[in-house]
Amino acid sequence: MFRPVLQLIALLLSCVTAATAQADSRYFHKMFAGRIGDHYAFTMNLKNVDGSLTGSYRYAGKHSDIYLSGKIDPSGTFTMDEIGSTGQHTGTFTGKVANDTLNGAWASARGDRRLSVDAHQTSEILLGSKREILTQAIGTYALDGISGAAGANGMSDSWRENGRWKSNVSAISMGRREFSNVNLTREDLHRLNSMTVIVDASLTTHLSVDGKVLLSIPYRDASMQYEISQPHDSVIEDELKTMSPATTVHDEHLYLLASDAIDLVTAMSGSYLLDDNLDIVTVSYAIVDKTFEINLLNGNCCGGTVFTFRRKGR
Repeated sequence: MFRPVLQLIALLLSCVTAATAQADSRYFHKMFAGRIGDHYAFTMNLKNVDGSLTGSYRYAGKHSDIYLSGKIDPSGTFTMDEIGSTGQHTGTFTGKVANDTLNGAWASARGDRRLSVDAHQTSEILLGSKREILTQAIGTYALDGISGAAGANGMSDSWRENGRWKSNVSAISMGRREFSNVNLTREDLHRLNSMTVIVDASLTTHLSVDGKVLLSIPYRDASMQYEISQPHDSVIEDELKTMSPATTVHDEHLYLLASDAIDLVTAMSGSYLLDDNLDIVTVSYAIVDKTFEINLLNGNCCGGTVFTFRRKGR
């Protein structure tokens, strides 16, 4: 299960670097269609978060994406590296995003080939206000998957497959990642199936396990519930300082809570939890994926576990 592991890494990075983005003009998530040179039609998915560009593009008629990473300034001038399937730098895009257009040039990695780039915007993801986001999120969400990391190379994944829970752990041995299955107990299965997140009509968000409400986060119009008061590992500490009570939306996640004063580990633990020394909790809603994510982090190291909840009936 490599995809959940990659998702966990991305979530760990995004969750602890949240900042107030609704007021930040240096954000967009746009889709483009256009041509490189006279013959190469393509579509592009491009996201700008605080001046950092990420995304991918695909040539017409092809089934694989080519990944992009770069920078954009407030005027819309950008530089993006094109990354091949094995991680190599295969080309560079330069140009400008202005209004509904993307224009510039593509150059090969060796610099011996250069083609013009012309594209127009086909769609855009608009986040809306916090109230609008949570109003659309009203409902009940069941646990859909768990991804965890501990220590230097330990990882764990639990997921639903054909209505049944499966779980494994992995570690790197002799340069290879080795997987082994986890035998989930009846207690584990009951706990996994009982975990829910509910957004009620007052826009209060509740986490329940085994029928007990462990956490209720009241709606706050322009802020999050921020309760970070203890010292942590220097890396985590520096990253947490970028959050504040005013943090709301960042990188298409609506942040509702960050706390080192709430213990959810006891109630949410089981054979599927690789690390039980987790002392920081964040709760966020992934606006595009329409999922809730409860992230338990180890404030004195580098581990963490993400519980992902998906709306029932979807």
